[in-house]
Amino acid sequence: MKIAISGDFVIRSGSVANPMDLVPDASVEAEVLGEFDYRLVNLEGPVLARNTKAKPTAKCGPILRMDDAIWDVLRKMGVDGVTTANNHIGDYGPVGIIDTMNGARKHGIEFFGSGLNFDHAYGLRMIDVGGEKLAILAVNEHDGAILHEREPTPAFLDLGRLAKNITQARFQEIPVLVYYHGGNQHCPLPNPYMRNLFRRLVDLGASAVVATHAHCPQAWEVYRKAPLFYGLGNFCLIGRKDSKHGISFQLKRKLLHILGRGFPPVKELAKKSHEYGLTVVLEFNGGSVTVSKIRFSRFTVDDGLKWIHDDEHLSCVKRIKEINDILIDDKHYGKVWDAWCHILTPQHLSMIQRNLAGGKMIFSKDFRKRISIANRFGCESTRTMILDYLTRKKPPSSDMLDKTVELMGLWNDD
Repeated sequence: MKIAISGDFVIRSGSVANPMDLVPDASVEAEVLGEFDYRLVNLEGPVLARNTKAKPTAKCGPILRMDDAIWDVLRKMGVDGVTTANNHIGDYGPVGIIDTMNGARKHGIEFFGSGLNFDHAYGLRMIDVGGEKLAILAVNEHDGAILHEREPTPAFLDLGRLAKNITQARFQEIPVLVYYHGGNQHCPLPNPYMRNLFRRLVDLGASAVVATHAHCPQAWEVYRKAPLFYGLGNFCLIGRKDSKHGISFQLKRKLLHILGRGFPPVKELAKKSHEYGLTVVLEFNGGSVTVSKIRFSRFTVDDGLKWIHDDEHLSCVKRIKEINDILIDDKHYGKVWDAWCHILTPQHLSMIQRNLAGGKMIFSKDFRKRISIANRFGCESTRTMILDYLTRKKPPSSDMLDKTVELMGLWNDD
């Protein structure tokens, strides 16, 4: 069985006049990716039915929703299944989750990673292609809206339940794909917690693990013959009002340093990385899995979704190799991660302080501010970054900080 897997997909309601014009049809995908039996993407947000009236839930970060015309866009591309375990599926509360699940069923698209309650979300779900079965377990870190386990919810990471499902599937000699939503946004490398977790999932019996959420293509490796893709990047993303690239990345960096404002905002450094994604075709054959194909795509509002070819494809391969080389060198990887924590963590600590009433250890009465603080400690990847920053023995060198800043802009050079 061959399964083609892409990253985050969202076309925000009202962002474009006709979303169907932004994506190629299934025949184009088949030409690029070759033969495959099943197509899977991450649906990064709820799809609300036409007549549904729902209010956004209290949370930190952007609020996303899609119109039900999105199902036709997904079918045009030949998508068979979507993962719904992510930090945006609950942006319109239980109503949005129910609408999404009902819409998927109506349009013949399977969903993985959400349910009417926590038990339902963690139900063992499988696909069957010509008698070959594959268990798909979709989970997400504790980030986004706070939902009760007895109401419609995504499958927030629960290691006990996840291990039980993996063991149950392997007992039936069914291979397991774990689709994980988490990580540190804009970082081209996985954090140490994720890397260790993915390896332990393989030790438990997972055949392969893929991830999204960083909004940039990340490194990947093979552990005990199991491919681990730490971040597929964005497949198709219009989450906010589009803005044009203005002043160049290098000039902006120099100006900010001259003005004494420290490092440029990470979202500015990594802006073009949001346009790129990688799609991987995994072939499951009994107890083994191989990487059949890796292809890169690029999405912009002006040009829509385009598959990358020729010299540009080779350039993308070179960029991935650069971050893969860092990952396999434990010493270098540790230094880059330490520098990343040094650059990013202070803004999280500053936010926590600002959202405490009067800067004192008294929680604000504003629920959204409390949720914002809770996400910093509840989200596994953000917590890892903060703890690693607070427990380090010495700061990274200036040279390593500069190299890490350059790495953030890896995808900015066309």
